Amino acid sequence: MTRIHLIRHGETQWNVERKMQGHLDSPLTKLGRFQAFRVRTEIDRIDVAYSSPSIRAVETAEIILDGTQKPIKTIPELREINLGIWEGMQIVLVEKEYPHEYKTFWSEPSKFTVDHGEAFHEVQNRAVKAVLDIANGNKGRSILLVSHAAAMKVILAYFEKRPLDKIWEAPSIGNASHSIIEETKDGDFKVVLYGGQSKW
Repeated sequence: MTRIHLIRHGETQWNVERKMQGHLDSPLTKLGRFQAFRVRTEIDRIDVAYSSPSIRAVETAEIILDGTQKPIKTIPELREINLGIWEGMQIVLVEKEYPHEYKTFWSEPSKFTVDHGEAFHEVQNRAVKAVLDIANGNKGRSILLVSHAAAMKVILAYFEKRPLDKIWEAPSIGNASHSIIEETKDGDFKVVLYGGQSKW
């Protein structure tokens, strides 16, 4: 059975500082590194590993894989949503200066736009294609995928058949949260763990 372990990166400096990250980056905090280490104890087997090329995701994958000698293949399509002109801004400032867009981001993601950024459906199209390609190329394997909150939300929504406008509904995707997508007997894929929860 093909099993995909979908992990969000650990806590970063910008998470602590409440800044928008997107394609920009910041390093893991001490807590973030510990969170990644803890994930290692939750996965009994990893055959192949993939990650977003963002430093925070790669560092998380490296900690999870420590001692296994397994290479990490970086996949650009697993990157976080591009937040354009918001990237690097304090969240409170984004909310103040772009109130309509900020509200739309959370309440109607399907209609969200930001200058020089991506729409949620664009993120879903690229990320889901990458996940399906990885799954189909690794039949019967246990796969580690390290990505980001919004990217993971739209990936999980696709496999749950959840509309984009409901992606922020529970469960949440916290730092270093663990979700699992498994192949079913009929060859389809099903979400069996979502943000560490088996029932939601």
